[in-house]
Amino acid sequence: QAFSSNVVFPDFGSPGNFKRGLHGNAVLGYRSISGDILIEPMLWINYSSPGISDANFSIRFEKRETFWTGLNLSFNQTLSFQLGYILTKGMMKDGSLRIGMAGSYNLGPFAQARGLGYEFYLAYRLEI
Repeated sequence: QAFSSNVVFPDFGSPGNFKRGLHGNAVLGYRSISGDILIEPMLWINYSSPGISDANFSIRFEKRETFWTGLNLSFNQTLSFQLGYILTKGMMKDGSLRIGMAGSYNLGPFAQARGLGYEFYLAYRLEI
């Protein structure tokens, strides 16, 4: 709720009529590490008044310093898949370079309107 309710849009000369409302989210998850294998299930719940809610269930599998993959199902009927590689040798020194991609598709009645979504991921993690 970064905007106050009296924001005026200059092009239209009218107020935005933003209303403050209760909202929040909760994340429940668990990380299991066995040797160089990590498994991480998670449930993310979002709520905004009046009665707008959404939840995502995801599970991620990672082989340390090699790759990760994951699957996400949103209760708005969107299914997502992710895959990435972890580079640790050479110029990475004390960190790792993570390169990945994700794709999503809505399985519900809005599938044609939403189409296929995709993302690219690039991160450098410094090991401290």
